[in-house]
Amino acid sequence: MRERQVGEVLVLSFDSASPHETEELEQVHQMVHGALSRGHVRLVVDLDNVEDMKALTLGVLKSAAERCHERGGHLVVCRARPRSLDIFKMTRLDMLFTIRDSEEDAIAYLAKLGRS
Repeated sequence: MRERQVGEVLVLSFDSASPHETEELEQVHQMVHGALSRGHVRLVVDLDNVEDMKALTLGVLKSAAERCHERGGHLVVCRARPRSLDIFKMTRLDMLFTIRDSEEDAIAYLAKLGRS
């Protein structure tokens, strides 16, 4: 997983097409929760490289979104593939996550929230 700062938004991107191996999930967990611990509360999670979304990956993202909300922030998912979008809908996690088509849209959404 990679991270980069765009203004006040931290963008996290998956390196793996199937982030469900134990080591990969631990890295995702550490990066997301590490970002929150460092005070980042506007997060974009870019799922462009993710082909296979597993329940454990969803659990890590759900936990991160909840922690973000507790801190007055927001987590936005972007560039999710159709299969991942279907999984978000089936699990009703589309109600928890804001989902945007592009990274630019996700960053703009968070920027707009910051101005309100």
